[in-house]
Amino acid sequence: MLGRTDFPLTVDGVQQARRVARRLATYTFDAVYSSPLQRAVATAREVVALHRVPLHWCPGLQEIDCGHADGLDVETAKRRYPELWKLNDDQQDPDFRWPGGESYRDLRRRALAACGTIAARHPGGAAVVVTHSGVINQVLGSLAGLSAAAWKPMRPDHCTITAVEWPPRPSSRPWSLLVR
Repeated sequence: MLGRTDFPLTVDGVQQARRVARRLATYTFDAVYSSPLQRAVATAREVVALHRVPLHWCPGLQEIDCGHADGLDVETAKRRYPELWKLNDDQQDPDFRWPGGESYRDLRRRALAACGTIAARHPGGAAVVVTHSGVINQVLGSLAGLSAAAWKPMRPDHCTITAVEWPPRPSSRPWSLLVR
């Protein structure tokens, strides 16, 4: 439950970031936008180093704030908050939040606002967005018409590339690449 817990990338994470930067070699984009959390920043810097485009920090791209559960391993969170864990796992309440944390509805609103702002800065262009699974999940869930509470169906793996067209139009090319 990393959420806003700001750990740096592991050795494996650094290797994954370098691989994803190389995989982006065939794409043309105008800029890179990153969550200010260390794990995203390190990945964004790998992309910028190879592609020589501007790097911008975007607080709206941060992972969900898990409040008092932030930084706990899953088993500890299940033991400490058994009723809340069940509510979270049921994925029915978009207003669910961990004590002191952010709701899924609020995360979705923030993620969509950040992506909309980035898209508006690059009309007809493309940008790379380096963010976290919760943010990507909310963007994809919104496009698919899923509830903000449904965090499992669209959850990406670590250091994946997800192409998103913004706003959704059947015939235009993607405006951004979301990297987790």
